[in-house]
Amino acid sequence: MRILVILILLVQAFVQTAVADWQWKAAAQVNLYSAPSTQSPVIKSLEEGEIVLITKLQKVNEGWVSFTLNDDEQRTKVYVEKKALGAGEIRNLKKSQETNTLNITNPFLKNLGVGLTINQTLRGPISKDAGSNQTVEYGPQYGIAFFPTVHYEIPTSKGNTYRFFVAYRINKSQGQSGIKQNGILTSQELVTQSISFVSIGILIRERSTPQSNYWWGYGIEIAKGVEGKQEYTDGTFVDLKDNLPTNFYLQGSLGYQAYPARNSQWIPEIKAGVVINNKPIAVNGEIIFNWVKAF
Repeated sequence: MRILVILILLVQAFVQTAVADWQWKAAAQVNLYSAPSTQSPVIKSLEEGEIVLITKLQKVNEGWVSFTLNDDEQRTKVYVEKKALGAGEIRNLKKSQETNTLNITNPFLKNLGVGLTINQTLRGPISKDAGSNQTVEYGPQYGIAFFPTVHYEIPTSKGNTYRFFVAYRINKSQGQSGIKQNGILTSQELVTQSISFVSIGILIRERSTPQSNYWWGYGIEIAKGVEGKQEYTDGTFVDLKDNLPTNFYLQGSLGYQAYPARNSQWIPEIKAGVVINNKPIAVNGEIIFNWVKAF
């Protein structure tokens, strides 16, 4: 009798696995609903790490997927939020390998975010005619500054996103300046320049596959100077209010976005750019720490 019971259980387990297409391991506690809405009745709650066998996995809309749950002897159609399914580990039992034909492992989501930027700027030397056979020479300038950003991001049907952002950009740099009389350097001192900008821009984020945590992007930014000054080692300074620039940036970015169990996360990013209307062209590198809330 005991052998018969064991044989029945083995056959039952084999049948469940044979009819199942997918095996899913939940990344966190998640509810399975009777309809594609969190207001609908909960059919089953899964705990973190719980494994279930499923079949007929299909996309319902941008936020939901459905599948048939093979639970003991019952097969029940349920609905789950796409982000919850994608956060877990899903394996195709028919192919014996991890796969995802619905491209739901790590989707870009609509989000609102704030960021802190660490900026490194480098600009080449500048020479200006001061009259009376004099020229003012500014050597290479470089500097580090911190400034905040705010963005709103919208995913597209092509799988990429458009990130619209505003920033209170701060550029700080130092370099040697001097005066030449008839080509001969007569004086030299250290000058520190600080200019604040209000900027707007757009960054298009892409990635090679929907399953990838790494992404790359490209975009433009327009920054209007709102205040600035030059300070010299002797304590004197020049107000730049009548000579504030408007900068045009071409930028490229690389970043990492691990899909979280919940809809908020940190997205680190490295960005490089050039100010195309500066003479000589200025280059900048940035490390950005974005905190985003998806919805």
